Amino acid sequence: MFLLRTLIKVFALTALFSSAAQASLFEAATEQVKAQLVASVDAVHPGDEILVGVHQQIIPHWHTYWRNPGDSGLATTIDYQLPDGATAGEIQWPTPSRITLGPIVNYGYENEVTLLNKIKVPRESAAGSVFTINAKVKWLVCEELCIPQKVELTLDLSVVAAGVDAGQGSPLIEQARASLPAVSPWPISLAYNKDVLSFQIADVKLQSATIKNVWFYPAEWGKVNHGAEQSWQLSGDKLELQLKPGEAPLTKDETLTGVLAVTEEGANGLVTRGYVVKVSGAEVATGISAIKAGEPDLLLTTALLLAFLGGIILNLMPCVFPVLSIKALSLIKHAQHDPRQTRLQGLAYTLGILVSFGLLGGVLIAVKATGAEIGWGFQFQSPLFVLAVAYLMFAVGLSLSGVFSIGGSIAGVGSSLAERPGYSGSFFTGVLATIVATPCTAPFMGAALGFALTQPPASLLAVFFFLGLGLALPYLLLSQWPYFQRFLPKPGVWMDKLKQGLAFPMYGAAVWLVWVLAQQAGVNAVAVALGGIGWHGGYCFCRMGL
Repeated sequence: MFLLRTLIKVFALTALFSSAAQASLFEAATEQVKAQLVASVDAVHPGDEILVGVHQQIIPHWHTYWRNPGDSGLATTIDYQLPDGATAGEIQWPTPSRITLGPIVNYGYENEVTLLNKIKVPRESAAGSVFTINAKVKWLVCEELCIPQKVELTLDLSVVAAGVDAGQGSPLIEQARASLPAVSPWPISLAYNKDVLSFQIADVKLQSATIKNVWFYPAEWGKVNHGAEQSWQLSGDKLELQLKPGEAPLTKDETLTGVLAVTEEGANGLVTRGYVVKVSGAEVATGISAIKAGEPDLLLTTALLLAFLGGIILNLMPCVFPVLSIKALSLIKHAQHDPRQTRLQGLAYTLGILVSFGLLGGVLIAVKATGAEIGWGFQFQSPLFVLAVAYLMFAVGLSLSGVFSIGGSIAGVGSSLAERPGYSGSFFTGVLATIVATPCTAPFMGAALGFALTQPPASLLAVFFFLGLGLALPYLLLSQWPYFQRFLPKPGVWMDKLKQGLAFPMYGAAVWLVWVLAQQAGVNAVAVALGGIGWHGGYCFCRMGL
């Protein structure tokens, strides 16, 4: 009973300190981000065009994403619901900054940012009425882990007659306008071959002594290699910036757009100014047509290799390692059994992973066909899926703790499938490994998955299968070649102790998932999650007589 009470307290504390979006009309807050809906005026005239902004205050070390998130991530979206006849323009994105995590380079915002939209007020709006702006805002906020969040904001502005002062609005609007990239004042040409993408910028009125950095942020994924160094030099009034082409290089029929960020040393420190760049493929100085026809295959080959390496490293991530250990302990226990049976179990485990990655890739292809933009781990944006995986992680933890082996309760299904001694147990361990791997990232994965999500279905599935092969490789090698099994320790009491110890990462994963659920769906969803976890946990303990 002590263990049960301790677990319930842990989950209760998680619910207490996990804050979902708590709407207060024009502002709302999660644990990582406070959002406000602000306007350029305090009131509107019929027919006005105003600026409305979603201001985000982000806690230290966390960030949200630009329109092109880079190697991974998801851009913020704003869905406005406006009175009849009113319209909203596209998001005006401030100049982003680079955010690096190992080899992964993302584009986004830290500390604070305001995303602006132009809103047109209908001419038919009557003076004395209220112009109500509703905004549903979704973002992905990340540190080392990422949490999808959403809030709903409302701003009421009075409609006043022509000639009546509309007020100054929020000062955050002017600050946001100052952070928007300006139209480039310089003529820009582009030279391009298969290895180098080079900007030639003429009539630059900049001093080499004050320029500290120059960086180009492409508006679309794949046109530029996000993680590659961008070298620049200023000679007289000419600035040259050299980039490395990305996985989806520019073609003759495309236009390269983005933001050129120039950082200078000013009187008050470093100042970064952004300039909009827009160059069509037809203006490229050296022939794009010279690109070899075989390069797309080369790019796919590189993506497959990166996916394979990322899958191998994924085995060491905290989300996957405990699940892999379940089967590794089983392999140690039965190392002296029939080698043929061991090999078949390894193949069953691999098959479980490949089938799961194939299904995941198929769902991605189907959702992409509808025009939606999704990425790795997209299913964790569904509160129901997060709740189901939280139950599964808790059940696996209870099973590893020895609370039950094969239970009749619903909570026991996932872990009992994974712990079956036969081929089905190996298969479902592979399925379970895939499920718990999807909220995790590893080196090399970002570039491979980013490439895959822009490719035709066959290439996307190939990348996902190679990622699965990498994930399956360590256990597959151990099961297929008895020579490697010689390096495994001998069975003993330590196996039971290790197995019980591996339960705690599973409990931790369940706690984290309940926290994610709180961000997505609020305290009511947490109450449902804790109720289900408490019921199934209590049921299992009661059956044991605890």
